[in-house]
Amino acid sequence: MRRIFVKTSLTLIAIGTICLGNKSSADDAVKPATMPATTTAAAINWDQAAKHVGETVTVTGPVKGTHVSTGGKTLILNIGKDYPDPGRFSIMIATDAKNPAKADDYTGKTVTVTGKIVLYRNVPEIKADKAAELTIEKQ
Repeated sequence: MRRIFVKTSLTLIAIGTICLGNKSSADDAVKPATMPATTTAAAINWDQAAKHVGETVTVTGPVKGTHVSTGGKTLILNIGKDYPDPGRFSIMIATDAKNPAKADDYTGKTVTVTGKIVLYRNVPEIKADKAAELTIEKQ
């Protein structure tokens, strides 16, 4: 078996494998390099979110308050503490006719969401493209 490689200025990229004579086995296949994982294996508690800014993690916590944005396109869940407490964690859920999200569905419940934590006005948050990205924990 002969492997063909193309060298670039920064990396060596495997383009393909040419088999000569014998059949190749799965063990001989070119395998992609693995990237380091940025997702935490287990969910972290909402009050630990600020320590994971920039990481993709799963966060869980109780909904203490909700707010619908002025344009009505975003439902904001305040986790752990309600607005305006700066110690809260927020989940921003994009809403529209195809992906509705109602505050009553979340009020007083514990939710779990996975996403990249960013800071907005010094409050850690995750943006969810739709309500289906959240899990409501059974009470």
